[in-house]
Amino acid sequence: MRTSISKITAIASLCLLCFIGTAFHANAWTREQIKIEGSFDRLGARSVVPVEPVAAFIEGTQLFIDFNQSVPSVTITVKDSAGNDVYTGTSYTPQTVTIALDNCESGIYTLEMETDNGGYAYGSFLLSTNE
Repeated sequence: MRTSISKITAIASLCLLCFIGTAFHANAWTREQIKIEGSFDRLGARSVVPVEPVAAFIEGTQLFIDFNQSVPSVTITVKDSAGNDVYTGTSYTPQTVTIALDNCESGIYTLEMETDNGGYAYGSFLLSTNE
């Protein structure tokens, strides 16, 4: 009798752990890289090994932009699928910029980056608010 109760308790505990793990995994965000097109070539910096000047990622509702090359200033705009600006800001000598898109709905958005000296890069991404 005690063995049956122990087995039932063990199975119930295992089921509970699986449920909690599945629920946690369903809410866990993954970092997705955004394909960036365009060019910041007008910066004047040249190297033997080409360096991507900017990389962008979306993780949940957080947008991360990493600048791998010095940029004096960059204007960053995020637009929704209708072309409306949901974020516009200028960063001076940025290395990493984080933008919270918490108040945005799920959908496809466009990231645009423009430097003072004419460099322009852009990329589209899917924002999933996991509602």
